[in-house]
Amino acid sequence: MIVFDLEWNSGYDRILLDEILQIGAVKQAEGRITDSFCVYVKPSVHAKIRKPADKLPELRLSLDSGVPFPEAAAAFADWCAGETEFATWGREDFRTLKRNLDYWKLSMDMPETYCDLQTAFSRALHSGNAVSLERAAAYCNIPDSFTFHNALYDAMYSALIGVMLPDRAMKAAICPVKGKEKPVDDPWRRPVKGSKGGKGRRQEPALEQYEYGLCTSPEQALRSRACRRTHCPVCGAVQCICQWRSADDVRYYAKFSCPEHGTFLLQLELRQKKNGCQARLSILAPTDRSRALFRAAGKVRRIDCGALPRRRSRRKGAPRPAQ
Repeated sequence: MIVFDLEWNSGYDRILLDEILQIGAVKQAEGRITDSFCVYVKPSVHAKIRKPADKLPELRLSLDSGVPFPEAAAAFADWCAGETEFATWGREDFRTLKRNLDYWKLSMDMPETYCDLQTAFSRALHSGNAVSLERAAAYCNIPDSFTFHNALYDAMYSALIGVMLPDRAMKAAICPVKGKEKPVDDPWRRPVKGSKGGKGRRQEPALEQYEYGLCTSPEQALRSRACRRTHCPVCGAVQCICQWRSADDVRYYAKFSCPEHGTFLLQLELRQKKNGCQARLSILAPTDRSRALFRAAGKVRRIDCGALPRRRSRRKGAPRPAQ
């Protein structure tokens, strides 16, 4: 079995890609680690290293690396040749690997299924919560001899935890590699009744609807990563909104395109509450009326997300402005 882990830099610019910075993996047989693989990848997609990637302990090795992702992916594929069983801590690593391969137009032999060790660990403890790798290693009394958030060391910790898990928990955590991806995980948003699983009132036919926590202003909602980050309702591919259109100050429209399933429209409805602004995001069905609303809004006002004003933060220690 191969247990691998990735470190990446999340992008929120026009190229919405979690760019891989490091690939780490170990081979496990009969409860022992028999081989390891590690490569640091030179970032070339995003101009900035964003949080939390800027806190990675081995970030400098990636920045100084001369290995581009296509070369790193080819080396990883050669090292994995012949293996059929894979495991990761969580489900994001396989998705991120696939998105990077698609971005670079590369192919790699992928298994049909893999084991999500994080889910297996939770099942073994009869817990419904996702447990971090650090807490799981501490629970299993594994010495923290290596730093976490290093792909190779995280793969080693994951493999050691996997050895301790019962077979029934491992079998229950088998996940398909291909298929519809899970929508973007965001604790700040929640599904609205009436969008896949309930009945609720809505003005336009919506494929999915979500409500977000309170924002201090409409500008914050339009600029926030949570409202701008969406996904294809068919395959779950992550997309990012760069421009909103609006004919009033209540409803804002945008569109995004999935390479496989075409163009979809979004409607962001902002409602004023006592403590702020409530945001509701709807992925609209592509009807004649929704397209007409999008075109009409574009004739009145277009808002580029990068051009929205940002709230200035007062420098620590600086005096407050006179009232």
